[in-house]
Amino acid sequence: MSAYDGDGARCHQYERRLELNEEDLPTCPFPRQQLKADAEGLWRVVVTNIESEFRFVPVPRDDISRLAEIEDFILRYEWLGSLPHRPTHYFTARTTATHGDVLVGAVVMPVPIAFSKLLGDNTKHHETVIARGAVISWAPSGLNSWLVARTIGWMTANTPHRVFIGYADPRANEVGTIYQSLNFYYLGQHYGVTSHFLDPESGNPLHPIGDRHPRHLSMYRRYAQGRGIEWQPAWNKRDGVKDGVNWVAVPPEVAAILRREAKAYQRRLVRVPLPPKHKYALVKGATRKETQHLRKLFEKRNAALIQPYPSEERRGALTPSPGQDMQPRLVRLSDVQPEEVAWLWQGRIPCGKLTLLEGDPDEGKSTVAYDLAARVSAGHAMPLDGTLREPAGVIILSAEDGLADTIRPRLEAGGADLDRIRAFAFEALPTIPDDLSAIERAIAEVGARLVIIDPLVAFFGRAVHAYRDHDVRRALTPLVALAERTRASVLAIRHLNKARMARAKYRGSGSIGIMGAARSALLVARDPEDPSRRLLAPVKQNLSIAASAVAFSLVPAGTTARVAWLGETAHTAEGLLAHPAPEADRAALADATEFLRAALADGERPATEVLSEATVLGIADMTLRRARKALGVRVRRQGFGKDGRFLLALASNGSGAAGLVSQPNGAGNGNGLDHEKPLAPPGFSVS
Repeated sequence: MSAYDGDGARCHQYERRLELNEEDLPTCPFPRQQLKADAEGLWRVVVTNIESEFRFVPVPRDDISRLAEIEDFILRYEWLGSLPHRPTHYFTARTTATHGDVLVGAVVMPVPIAFSKLLGDNTKHHETVIARGAVISWAPSGLNSWLVARTIGWMTANTPHRVFIGYADPRANEVGTIYQSLNFYYLGQHYGVTSHFLDPESGNPLHPIGDRHPRHLSMYRRYAQGRGIEWQPAWNKRDGVKDGVNWVAVPPEVAAILRREAKAYQRRLVRVPLPPKHKYALVKGATRKETQHLRKLFEKRNAALIQPYPSEERRGALTPSPGQDMQPRLVRLSDVQPEEVAWLWQGRIPCGKLTLLEGDPDEGKSTVAYDLAARVSAGHAMPLDGTLREPAGVIILSAEDGLADTIRPRLEAGGADLDRIRAFAFEALPTIPDDLSAIERAIAEVGARLVIIDPLVAFFGRAVHAYRDHDVRRALTPLVALAERTRASVLAIRHLNKARMARAKYRGSGSIGIMGAARSALLVARDPEDPSRRLLAPVKQNLSIAASAVAFSLVPAGTTARVAWLGETAHTAEGLLAHPAPEADRAALADATEFLRAALADGERPATEVLSEATVLGIADMTLRRARKALGVRVRRQGFGKDGRFLLALASNGSGAAGLVSQPNGAGNGNGLDHEKPLAPPGFSVS
């Protein structure tokens, strides 16, 4: 879609709003004290609740006057300046009657030029495109996303459409932030036509399926007329013929003439290269259950397509001039200025990167984190490092400790400058990746050099499953990019799992993707030779040779405790984790049981997949067997011979996954793979 790309983003749509802002302000029915200018000078209405000040209004296709109003609105505010081909649905946002019933936004959805078949080969009637949309220049922040969200909700409730496609066009300097804010799937940037043509007579761009397209049916009729050939009705397009002509019915000698004419006309056209578009997709059903089923189906079919959201640097070039070739964005390495890695704590915590701080409960992870925060805020040197630094800000996200009774006392015990430290209130904690913009604003407000997230998995959004590698990487990629942009060190705390294994990199709870996203990881554990001491040992260090482990103890400080750093030691993370506590066996079983519940929460899964995930997380095969027995996990065989496989399901799901219908073994194609088919709305297929 060309209409939106985030509030304040300098895309063409935003430029258009800036251009028209002064002309539009007299039409604004809100009092002037509700108007506020942004950094670029765009005046917007400030409202506390969009729903109370604006109305969502679907427009019927037979309402000629309203359709004309929408067309004029799109021509004025949409950077493309035209309606899409074959529109089917129209939606508007209007002010309430109290504020004059003014048209402030519009969305138009057409028949797609090409169908993506993202849910199956026979799902055309379930797919549509968000093709045009715009809001008035003084529209409040968030009105565009509200309008698109309401549009999709109406479509799922009143039509069979379930897949909503959106495109972000680099020619308009768009990257698709509106789709990101609505949790669309991102499918990459290699979509759309590679070039378009300018008509030799008018100089206007040709629509790929418009009447002046070289291979459109109407153009073949013109070619025939120009050569004195009478067009026959039997030559018209039939079902299944894609280029508009039923070539089977056209005599071969006539077909050769028409194709030569099409090529001659196309050679006269001016070809303009186009950059590929960003593609987004949202899957939504009429009910929560249908939405969950369709999204699971979508992710299964399109796992190879789904990618992390693109960065702002991938907005792309502005509209190219005719004949201008689009060059790949390559950087010659000899032109890159080398930079040394900047460190918050030399060899342990890099600036502008994600660092993990791991350990079991009650080992002092949070106390260590707040000791480091106190040093950053007061400009004190890091432990065992005599280098003084300028005082800097700190941002704290804590879902476990209280601000008044735990966090502040620990910071004061470490000598913190509390004026430089900000913490999110417990009732307004942000989620990752949905609310990263709030975190970035907080970083900018205090000039933060350290961000503490305690614990990391507590801040994942609802759509992020901590044990699913794909979910985790989609969530952490934007967080890593935020750290890079702000140059703040992000210190994320997480607990250990209880698997009895020596590889420290696999001991953190959740997916291995968490460790993969971090550039550094540190372990807090008891000294096996002196339980009164703790050790901070490196687990992973991508940016330098790992520093030595550091010993410390927790000493009383009023009502709390502070860290007393004791010096470097020769201990390693691997060695520390090779000495399990007496209760480790029971804890390992509990961890394996928790893993199985999460892995099978959505229903039946192949045993090989579950075993593979458990192995990556360090859960021993015998422990997994015991956990399977404790949970009463059901095992059944599907198929026969080499095509057979074992499936696992929680006992609460019955003998198979929810939503599965078993057929007699004689049904299907004989390989055992057709015996169960998930229930799905008509037209959806499962592969």
